[in-house]
Amino acid sequence: TDDGRLFGCGWNNNGQQGDGTTNNVLSFTQRATNVKKFVCCSLGTWYITNDDKLFGCGDNGYGQQGDGTYDNVATFTERATNVKDVVIDFYNAVTWYLTNDGILFGCGSNDYGQQGDGTTNEVTNFTQRATNVKQVACSNMTTFYVTNDDKLYGCGDNRYGEIGDGTGGNDGNKITTFKEIASNVKRVVCDYYEGYTTWYITNDDKLYGC
Repeated sequence: TDDGRLFGCGWNNNGQQGDGTTNNVLSFTQRATNVKKFVCCSLGTWYITNDDKLFGCGDNGYGQQGDGTYDNVATFTERATNVKDVVIDFYNAVTWYLTNDGILFGCGSNDYGQQGDGTTNEVTNFTQRATNVKQVACSNMTTFYVTNDDKLYGCGDNRYGEIGDGTGGNDGNKITTFKEIASNVKRVVCDYYEGYTTWYITNDDKLYGC
């Protein structure tokens, strides 16, 4: 609502309603106050407060709650402070947040190298991945960010050429370390579902896709 109250209803099998249960919710019910942004998918919910605290709940089968476990979380739990933005994918398999000073943290699924740490090992604790970041976008299988000096970096699944570096197109192809892809970039978006397509806009308003 305009005064920062968050209401939710619906599916709750993984605790994504944040009410301490796994019972489905049939009526909109207040969950939080002082909220300036929230994101959700079928299995998880995250919100940022007006004082820049990040709270999350729901599925944790890939470590995407960032608490060092694989236990689902049925109550909204504070995960970070000084947070500017949070993004998740369609499956809630990965979570990324960006601080006000441009530091990017991620956790969760990493089978395609989408955590950018050079491995394909799942990450159960929020881990710093980059600095000087102004925007981040992700899917279940890919991650992209734009720096304050307008450079675009990406990693993860590249079977369909979605990293946009001129490679890929083969089963099993993946990029496990963030790679610079373009410059003069204003914003990037990728397919929220699987990440098979990627688009960015330059500062001179040109659109590129792959």
